[in-house]
Amino acid sequence: MSKMIESDRTTIIKIASEAGLNVDLKDDGQDIYNKLITLSDTKENKLYIDKVTGVSKNGEIQYLKIAVHPSVYKSEIEDNSIGIIPAINRITGKNQHSHSGYKGFPNTIDNNEPVGAAYKVKDLDALKVLLSGYGSRITHTSETVVKGKVVESDTTKVLVNVSELSTAALPDKGLIIDEPWISKILSGEKVWEMRSTNCKIRGEIGLIKKGSGTVVAKATLVDSIGPFSRQELKEQQSKHAINSFEIDDDRWMDKWNYAWVLEDVQKLSNPVKYKHKSGAVIWVTL
Repeated sequence: MSKMIESDRTTIIKIASEAGLNVDLKDDGQDIYNKLITLSDTKENKLYIDKVTGVSKNGEIQYLKIAVHPSVYKSEIEDNSIGIIPAINRITGKNQHSHSGYKGFPNTIDNNEPVGAAYKVKDLDALKVLLSGYGSRITHTSETVVKGKVVESDTTKVLVNVSELSTAALPDKGLIIDEPWISKILSGEKVWEMRSTNCKIRGEIGLIKKGSGTVVAKATLVDSIGPFSRQELKEQQSKHAINSFEIDDDRWMDKWNYAWVLEDVQKLSNPVKYKHKSGAVIWVTL
């Protein structure tokens, strides 16, 4: 198998560093694994860039495969228009990829090696957007990356996975969400809000932190899907952020199996107080 040329590896390391990611290297400056570039975000989550898959015989990049822990996979970064799509395993038909070098990733019943979820990335420009989604910053000037999109700015390029808004222009309806789920949504860890029924509401909604009396964000409710089986939910943990122990808990599993799909989550810079109508437990009119 051919590996990517050194100049491309050097460029990738530069992109990662500019995004605020740590590059894990040996004392001699070489990669920890021969076939992987290993990165870490600020929470010590690992990202692995494959130096072999997607590389031509002469070492040129045809595409890049970037694997992350299934629990931190961010589907909101996917963007077919710029060439960031999920990497589907041709054998299993799932976004599950095993490698002995995926240190800290979970093992599956079917595989003795650690398994990650992965992106298939078109080129280095698309890689900048993807890594920005996991990093703390990008140091290029005159641009800002928001939700994986580059927009004009006079400041340092910064990626906001969950962008901040002013308090103006709240939606008509607010959805009440308890902890820890509201925090996981605001951090970008969760894009499926699990509920016990289907939902016909679509469009912009407010997100209310249960018990706070405030709207903390707004989002777009784009779909309602389900019901899901336990196995299906386990395969989609990167979207709902519920661990396997909770999924196997009979006290809730057979009830909370519909996913309300959220996109464009935008955190309010200052939470907005609202008047809570007596008896409102799911929706509030804002």
